[in-house]
Order: sequence, then structure tokens, then C-alpha cells
Amino acid sequence: MVFDEKNLDHIQLPQASSQTDLLDFEANVAGVSRMMALLKPVAVQAAPLVVSDIDSRLTDTNSALTALKGADGYPAYDKVDADTRKVLAQKMQSLAEAIGKLNAAVGLE
Repeated sequence: MVFDEKNLDHIQLPQASSQTDLLDFEANVAGVSRMMALLKPVAVQAAPLVVSDIDSRLTDTNSALTALKGADGYPAYDKVDADTRKVLAQKMQSLAEAIGKLNAAVGLE
């Protein structure tokens, strides 16, 4: 999926939704972090620049998410202003693009 403000702003949620989109993003970033922790020992040998790029973008994306988290957790997604959602979408897209380079960089394509 392409993460951009259009896709994220048009997520159709049921009326009773808990608006936990930011928790979902956090879980996705945590999953990517875990994946990279497992792959890094092998991938860094074959593609150190790609791994470094992914690490950098992970840190950047995680920082953006953490900045939104308050003492009571994340706000409802619809309470996050449009500019912040756009920046977050760009960071998520940038991370996805960096991850997309990994297979070819380690010779799996």
C-alpha cells in the first residue's frame, strides 16, 4: 500500500471505531524494526547502505510517531492536524521505499 495523505485521510472507519490508527502505525514500525533486527546481520554484509537507510528512516518515522504520543497514548487520528498527517504519511512512504530496495540489494531479485 502506498502511504500518502490521500490514502490515510480517506480511511473509512466504522462509526464505533476507536480511532487507533496511530497505534496501528506504531505496531507496523515495531514489526519492521523486529524484521530488521533479524535480517541485519546478513543484510548489512550485502547491502550496508540500504540497511543504513532503512535504520535512518525507521528512527525518523518512530520519532514522528513518538512526538504525537502523550501521557494518555496517541490521540484519535482525526484529531491530528492535516499537515502532521501528511508529514507522517511521507515518512511512512519513505520507509516503505527503503524497505522495497532490500530484496534486490541482498540478491533476492
